[in-house]
Amino acid sequence: MLGVDFSAVQLHRAQRLVPAARLVQADIARFALQPATVAAVVSFYALIHVPVADQRALFPRIRDWLRPGRYFLAIVGAEQWTGIEHYLGADMFWDHADTATYLDWLTAAHLVPVWHRYIPEGDSGHSLILILARAAACARIPGRRLSA
Repeated sequence: MLGVDFSAVQLHRAQRLVPAARLVQADIARFALQPATVAAVVSFYALIHVPVADQRALFPRIRDWLRPGRYFLAIVGAEQWTGIEHYLGADMFWDHADTATYLDWLTAAHLVPVWHRYIPEGDSGHSLILILARAAACARIPGRRLSA
């Protein structure tokens, strides 16, 4: 199991909870993995703190990391919003599109949204989306070459 987070504090917490995990401190928007080497990608409440342009650019890369027929499960925004709020003792940056936009971006990245659910949180909420990586998606993405 591999965990990636920008925050050293969150990685320390994760290491205590899952001591066998391999953890990497990195900016997910710049993180790289070899193609078709990942069985699943799970992102809960992380993408919503990454600028939306970086989120959109990340989806094709996640597709490339996933083995064909494998899944990506993510919490994303339910409604478009950008801002900074005081949350759990710190100022937090938030940036997210609405659910329909995320579904469009995922489809454009050759990821197949299987289902999505609204997750209420206070007076707003987020969307939980289960996404399937299509087989041989790289062959359909313009400008991509298949490796031998």
